[in-house]
Amino acid sequence: CPTHLLAILERVREFERYTTSCIERYPEDAGTHQWLKAAASNIDSLLSATVVQLARIEGFVDDQNRLVERSV
Repeated sequence: CPTHLLAILERVREFERYTTSCIERYPEDAGTHQWLKAAASNIDSLLSATVVQLARIEGFVDDQNRLVERSV
């Protein structure tokens, strides 16, 4: 699951970068691309929080978001 979530997060971030370039390249559509970028940013925030929560559930980070040492 973490690998898939991180892959989705990377795709969302790629889309955010893409919309930024569209804002610059197509100023007549800037409003639409700014809206899309804001939506992607919201998705990024949600996925990032999901990854952190999953890391907590799996015992990789503690409640203060510090990495938990694991025995090998």
